[in-house]
Amino acid sequence: MNPRTGTLYAGETNYDLEQRSYAGTLHYNFTKKFDIGAYVEHKSSSLYEGADDADPSIFSVYQPYFPGNPDLCFPDPQGFLPIVPGLGGSRYFSIGGYVEYDARNNDDGLTKGGYVYARVASHDSTADESDPGYNDFGWVQTTFDMRGYLPFFSDRTSLAGRYYTDLNARKGGSSIPFYSLPKLGGNSTLRGFDTYRFTGSNSVLFQLELRQTVWKFNGDEDRGLDVILFGDAGQVWGKGYEIPVCPPFATFDPGIGEDFDTDNFEVDAGVGFAVRLSKGFGLRFDYGHSNEEDTFRLVFARGF
Repeated sequence: MNPRTGTLYAGETNYDLEQRSYAGTLHYNFTKKFDIGAYVEHKSSSLYEGADDADPSIFSVYQPYFPGNPDLCFPDPQGFLPIVPGLGGSRYFSIGGYVEYDARNNDDGLTKGGYVYARVASHDSTADESDPGYNDFGWVQTTFDMRGYLPFFSDRTSLAGRYYTDLNARKGGSSIPFYSLPKLGGNSTLRGFDTYRFTGSNSVLFQLELRQTVWKFNGDEDRGLDVILFGDAGQVWGKGYEIPVCPPFATFDPGIGEDFDTDNFEVDAGVGFAVRLSKGFGLRFDYGHSNEEDTFRLVFARGF
């Protein structure tokens, strides 16, 4: 229980997030497969009470986080404060660059080839310190996405693999809005877990799929029915802000969950059916199983 508000901590909360952004990108295609570019963006975010009453409002469970605010430090026997950065909204400016190499081939049957994407971006708050809900946001983000597709003896069987990581380093004592943190769980990441089940300042994800075409529509290589066996493994670590604790009252270690640990990987496995309608579009029906739940999903895509 939160000793300040008397409310219970909740596994899920309800809120409405509204965002507005202005962005521009300058890029150059060296070849049809290789692209390099830079971008700028200004994003404004606001949070409101949500419309779904199934879960408690985030405002009834958490309080805004303000770096250096002495009011956040109070004797809690558990040493934990129900606070999140960005609850009062955020405004920040981003500048970054990326490289992309796309050698995927969908011309005949299942995808073949490979794909690599890397991006580095810097984010800094543009809100005035006198604004309600002001927070000192600032972090450097590094994203890497690598995918490979290996055919087995024919265009009807393929092994697809993906490695993805999103790393965010806070600038000094700055923090990261919780809705801008990497998330795992859902249609395209940990498919045996609920959407956005895991959130942290860093994430890593491994995915593997064995794809088999069992039926071609009228003999067309681009259209058919595929059966897929898949498995995912990933984890998040880091909180995106400094946890205030109040010795000698607190017994909570603020370093818990801050470091990568191979023992913290979450895994799932499942089976899917994909209806390929064209070279770039299809429908997927996935069933995923994890130690927490079984999920059934309809995805309007061929997969990663």
